[in-house]
This record gives sequence, structure tokens and C-alpha cells, in this order.
Amino acid sequence: MAKFLTIARPYAQALFNYADEHHQIPLWLQVSQVLTLLAEHRPFLQLIQNPAMRESEQLQLIKSILNASLGDLTPIKDSLTHYLQLLIEQRRLNIMGDINTLFIDKVAAKESTRHVKVMSAFVLDTAQRQRLEQSLEKYFASKVDAQYSEDPNLIGGIKVESGSLVVERSIQNQLSNLRDQFRV
Repeated sequence: MAKFLTIARPYAQALFNYADEHHQIPLWLQVSQVLTLLAEHRPFLQLIQNPAMRESEQLQLIKSILNASLGDLTPIKDSLTHYLQLLIEQRRLNIMGDINTLFIDKVAAKESTRHVKVMSAFVLDTAQRQRLEQSLEKYFASKVDAQYSEDPNLIGGIKVESGSLVVERSIQNQLSNLRDQFRV
């Protein structure tokens, strides 16, 4: 996915500029997230990339999925059609996930929010999440939007990722460091 970030960057920038200028960021975030789910669904990509499927059919299929998923898209009907046509004509449907990632980053930067992924060995309760988010907000000096997941391989502790920054305070990491120190 990361190998397409350079290609995705101008699309994400244009999408952000348009959504921001027209005060439609929340709606475009929803559209972008649905497009990402489609891009990650291999059978959908295989169907869309089938040479027998015309571009107009691709456009209609994607628009019908978006309408079924999100409801009324009238406020962005024309711009959505133009955006989808551009992605289809340039054969960029496969990088919709990268476009979404960069678009979310731009929205977060505008809102001074830092998106972080928190992995823990077990489910964190609400109080633990609140304490962790308060600590992360102090560390990053901005609001934090945390997505939580569990990874039993960590054994204990947590791993936090935000952009290229990775902070790992897990038993697995400590054991790995000890193993490396004892190797000669």
C-alpha cells in the first residue's frame, strides 16, 4: 500500500482542497472510507479491472454502492461523478485506500488531531483508554484519535503507531531486545 502513496498524494490533496473549500469534509470522509473498503475487497477490484466492463458501467456500479451505503449524496452528486470518472480513467481505483489515508491525515492536520493505532495484548477498558489518550495528548501536544486493536503476541503492554512513529512498550519487545543483547 505504501508504495502508491506518491501517486495518491495529488489525488488526496485535490480531494481535501475541494472538500474543505465546499465545507463538505464529513461527507467526503464517508465517501472515501467506503471507496477504501471497495479497494480492499479483491472480488470488487477483479470485477472493476475486467476489460469487458466499460468505464460507464464501473461508474454506475460504484455510485450505486455509495448511494446504498451512504444514502443521499445529492450535495456532492456532480463532484462525486467527476472524481470517480477521474479515478476510473486514470486507472487509480486500486489506490483508493492510499488516497483515503492521506486525506484523513490532511483532515486531522487541519483539526489538530493526531491519529494513532494502539495495539495491546488484551482489551483495554474505558478508564485505561482514557488515561492512555490523556498521556498521548500530552506527548503529541494535540488531540488524539485512537483506534484500538488486540494482539496477543505482545504478551503484555502496548504498541502505539502514528505515522512513521512507533512506540512499543510490550513484553514481546523487551524479550526480543534481551535475546539480541545475549547474541554474540
